[in-house]
Amino acid sequence: MDTACGMSTLCVLPEFEVCPTLDLRIDDGVREGGEVSMFYDPMIAKLITWGETRDAAIDGMARALEDTHIHGVGHNIPFLAAVMDQPRFRSGHISTSYIKDEFPDGFHGLKPTQDQERILIASALAMHEVIAEQDGDPSDRTDWIVMIDKTPHGVGLSYDEDEEMILTLTGGGDIRLSDIDWRPGL
Repeated sequence: MDTACGMSTLCVLPEFEVCPTLDLRIDDGVREGGEVSMFYDPMIAKLITWGETRDAAIDGMARALEDTHIHGVGHNIPFLAAVMDQPRFRSGHISTSYIKDEFPDGFHGLKPTQDQERILIASALAMHEVIAEQDGDPSDRTDWIVMIDKTPHGVGLSYDEDEEMILTLTGGGDIRLSDIDWRPGL
């Protein structure tokens, strides 16, 4: 079982500039290198979002949770991020038994949604292409397999006249990537 006691070796909370349209507030008392003793309240930070609608506030919270990184102490960020994707939570039809009802055996991660799988596939191929190009070894290969949880996903890779990457998924649909600004080490 994870414990919240220990030394915070990395504590990166989302910045307000991450999403200028998001109304975000962070109440916290722990900084990188700070100690969290066993006598400390287990809630080391509180992330609060507001939006014009419930969905907007939840989307903002999901983004803020994804941009929060804490190492050195136990935390529940992956669980909270997963809850933001749950239809029942998003609908607002919840009760004090929500966690027991939705995660009766505890939280052990969730299978990615179809949209999340598409993002993972696109990210994997885009990263591969950036690294190959940087290494001076661009490939003319156009057919790829991306593995997610031991499941193969066939992908066709091409570029349009504007050098935008076009991924054609075997299961149907295209993903168009432009302005990829990721670089190894960033």
